[in-house]
Amino acid sequence: MRILIAGCGYVGSAFAARRVAQGDEVFGLRRRPVDLPAGVKPVAVD
Repeated sequence: MRILIAGCGYVGSAFAARRVAQGDEVFGLRRRPVDLPAGVKPVAVD
């Protein structure tokens, strides 16, 4: 499944990491893409 998470703060990052571990393709919106969990594909926004 392909998932976009808008807002990868504390809760969003934990959810993203769990979905990546389950084999999903996860995209995350965050101002600082380097802070995303491993395996989450960054979508930089400002």
